[in-house]
Amino acid sequence: MLEPTGTLSDIVPTVRPAFQQLLGKAAALGMRPHIRSAGRTCADQDVQLRAGASHASGCRSWHTMGRAVDLDLSPNTYASYELLGQWWEEQGGFWGGRWKTLFPPNGDYGHFQWGDPPDAQAVPAALCPSDLSTADCEVVRAAYLRSQGAGVPTWPWVLGAGLLGVGVTLMMRPRWLARWF
Repeated sequence: MLEPTGTLSDIVPTVRPAFQQLLGKAAALGMRPHIRSAGRTCADQDVQLRAGASHASGCRSWHTMGRAVDLDLSPNTYASYELLGQWWEEQGGFWGGRWKTLFPPNGDYGHFQWGDPPDAQAVPAALCPSDLSTADCEVVRAAYLRSQGAGVPTWPWVLGAGLLGVGVTLMMRPRWLARWF
């Protein structure tokens, strides 16, 4: 299993400048930000779900769509995350510290996303239905990333699953995939 990336390279180009500003703001506030996780494959996201670190499966997470990062800050205090989270929301983003019922008591305070809409807790089902297989999830993810001008992962196991998924899916061509193929 590949580890989620710790760089902005997996963030879609259209929103990458906003995340660069987030890191810059954290540094300007005297925090030392470290990207713990940015882009994830659908399989990586499912591991997060099974571990209880997420409530979104596969491509329902904004991480898989290149629109979310998990940050570690130093100093590592809730007040630091809250200050940065409030600034992020003023810019139009969403801060996971608001998810106190999903992740008590402080929410997912290291999570910062730029969704569509910004406050959507998960990728809308119209874009990614929740009952997709991992292979079909990778197809949706790859198509979405291409539509956003982002590169598509080329790891052999992802390509194998994705190509199989494309072949099967194109023959069936469900409505949710029609927007890209």
